[in-house]
Amino acid sequence: MTARVSASFLMGKKPGRFPRSPAEQRTFEGVVFDSKLEMQRWATLRQREKVGLICDLTYHPVYKVSINGFHFCSYEADAKYRDPETGDWTIEDTKSSGTARDPAFRLRKKAAELYFGLSITVVSK
Repeated sequence: MTARVSASFLMGKKPGRFPRSPAEQRTFEGVVFDSKLEMQRWATLRQREKVGLICDLTYHPVYKVSINGFHFCSYEADAKYRDPETGDWTIEDTKSSGTARDPAFRLRKKAAELYFGLSITVVSK
């Protein structure tokens, strides 16, 4: 019996849990995104910012969650922006339907929401 070894493993790269498109298909404005869906959503948000529908658009804000002084987890959203009329902040994460059900993602998201008092919007296909 022979074990199959992937080329990425031999090159020292850890394979991801979810499949990805080639980097060329996930690049916008010189940034390589985690998925085509995330790239398309970012392009939409950039367009909305240019016409003034949103402002203060931030790419991949990180929220570090600590419990009793110990680091528990870090949550990295895809985008954060503000509504110029109301001043309300929106935090978004773009996920495929499979990734949105991932238990590790759901735990980090819930921990960040509870710790920081946030409401994180998941945008999916």
